[in-house]
This record gives sequence, C-alpha cells and structure tokens, in this order.
Amino acid sequence: MGELMLQIKNLSESKAELFVYGEIGWETDAYAIAREVSSLDVSELSVRIHSPGGDVYDGLAIMNALKAHPAHVTAVVEGLAASAASFIAVGGADRVVMRPGSELMIHDAMTIALGNAEDLGKALGDLDRVSNTLAEIYAAKAGTPADMWREAMRAETWFTADEAVEAGLADEVSSVDEPLPAVALARGRVMNVFSGRRGKPPRELLNHEVRGGDSGMADEVKNEEVIEPTEAVQPAESEAGEVSEAVEDQAAVTSEDGEASESESAESAGGEASDGEAEASEETVVTLDRARYEELLAQLAEGQEALKVVARREAEDFVDRAISEGRLGAASRDREVSNYLVDAGETRARIEALAVGRIPRSEKGHSVPDEGVSVTNKRPRGPIPRV
Repeated sequence: MGELMLQIKNLSESKAELFVYGEIGWETDAYAIAREVSSLDVSELSVRIHSPGGDVYDGLAIMNALKAHPAHVTAVVEGLAASAASFIAVGGADRVVMRPGSELMIHDAMTIALGNAEDLGKALGDLDRVSNTLAEIYAAKAGTPADMWREAMRAETWFTADEAVEAGLADEVSSVDEPLPAVALARGRVMNVFSGRRGKPPRELLNHEVRGGDSGMADEVKNEEVIEPTEAVQPAESEAGEVSEAVEDQAAVTSEDGEASESESAESAGGEASDGEAEASEETVVTLDRARYEELLAQLAEGQEALKVVARREAEDFVDRAISEGRLGAASRDREVSNYLVDAGETRARIEALAVGRIPRSEKGHSVPDEGVSVTNKRPRGPIPRV
C-alpha cells in the first residue's frame, strides 16, 4: 500500500470536507476513511473526489460509510471519478456535482485469477455478480433500468460532466468556488488497464443556459393597454324622471406613455359635447357595465390558466418521447420540462439534435457462464475483483 492520500478539514462546527484522491485501496484506505467519517459530528459533508478507481470492496465500504453518516453528503468530482470512484460518488452521496471538464467512467469489474478451470469458472461468476451489484447502484441514482447500465459498463463508458448530468448520474455542473490544495495524481496501476474513451456517449454539443433565474425578457415586454375601472355613480333623477347629470360607469384606457385619458361626460341633460371632444372620447375611452367588465377579467384569467395546462402537457409529451427514444435520461425529465416551458423552440432543437438511443432503454445482451461452468458465491483464489 502506498502513501495514504487522506485529508479531512472541519470547515465550521457543522461542515466538514473529505478528500478522496488516488487509487482506492492503495492511496485511499477504506478503514481510515470510515473511521474518520464516523467520528465527524456535522450536518454537511463535502467529499471531493479525484481517483481512477481501485479495489471494488474498498470502494463499496467507503460508499456505505458515507451513506450511513447522518449528514447531507455532497460528492464533488474535481477531475476524474472512474471505476470504483464513480460508485463512491453516485451511491454514497445525496448530491453529485461535476466540475467543468471533469469526467466519470463506469465499466465491468475485473480481476486477475490463478487456478484450474473450476477456479476460473468461479471467478467468472463472482465478477458477473459484482458487476450486477454496481449496475444497481447506477440505476438507483439515475432512475433507469439496471440492464442498460450493465450494458454501458460492458462497453466501458466515459461521461463528460454534462453527459453525466444528462444520464442522471450527477445532479449539476458547477464551477470551483474556492482554491483547492494541489494534489498530484500519477498514472497508476488502475489507469493502465483502462481502454480510454472508445466507449464514450455521443458528444453532441448541448446548450447549457442557466434556467430558472432572472431572464432577459423584461426589456422585450411590449406596452399593453391597461383597463382601469372607475367607480360607478348613480345618476340623480329630476322631477320629470329625466337624468340631470349623466355620469356613467366608465373604464379609462391607459395609453402607452402611462398617462390616462380623461373621459368626457354629459354636462347637463340638454348639453352636447363638441364634435372634436366626442371623436377623442370614442378613440380613448371604453364604456361598459361593471359586471361585464369583471366577467371579461374572469374569462381572461381562465383562458391564461388553460393555456398553461396545454403548454405543460405539450412539454411533458415531448420530453417523455425523448426519454423513450433514448435521447435523454429519466432523471433529467423535470429539468427539461421546465426548460421547454421557458423556451420551447430552443429546447426542442437541442434535444432533437441528440442521437436516438444514446442512452439504452432496453437490454442489448446477456452475460452467462459457459455450459458446464459452476457459479458459486465463493470468492476465487487469487486477487480480489477490481473495477
């Protein structure tokens, strides 16, 4: 075992930070991490990860130690979370954050076995069982079938930061918020067996505009006419039953420059407005009954609510279809529905540009031992499985 790369910092009375750097099982020891994590009395724990992976069982022990801690755990992938480091982040944290430029890699468990045919047959069964266990961890985070994750593991799949979020393995991409200590990560034994990016997902360019914040639409809103009701005044009747002052319930229409036009009412029973005044009044003033006015406002509100329902149904139908086609992961559904409601055109164009089937939705193969090979739960002689 090489020099341990373990560092824990208390950021405050309620926050702590753990660094998981280097190879799991050699430079990062499961027992040391589990012991230190269990002793932390904090409500927030940040786990910063930069590791090529390593021993599968040490990785599972670290993952379970993080899950068992009562704090809210945030895993931050600083550079690389490959192999065992990937399921430490995905399965051990409540929230996974990818730094810009970071990557995450998943693949099947591997080992070096020594023995006769029976021994090697047992090793095959153990590796298959371990890989299925890891696939369940990825599936639980992404909300998609374990079979599709096992297929991606067989292909040794690499995810960029944005691809990890799209696939549901991570929750967000976030920039570095504070300086980090310089820790070198040499290319060790684990990295030497990786095949590289041959199995990466499609790398279509994505639009990553910030959603849900202040939008730039405020300056694009056109001035609209605002109808403001005036108080109704009951007309007084003369002895002959005629209206002496015809004051009607009116609505003054606010013009674009924000100044309301004044309505003209009849000055007396026998008086008449001039032609110029009457023409100006017809252009700027709408006279209607208050009950009718309030009815129109109610109908307008109902119509706006109906349009929102229709727009959301359209957004959900489009995103659900993209998920069924394998363009998106199920974990991104709510986010993309919100994006569609903000800008349907941009969201539709971006998602339609993604390749169909980029995220498998069904099983594409089987892994079974050869006929006559016995599969047991006994661990093989020789080195333990690694990922």
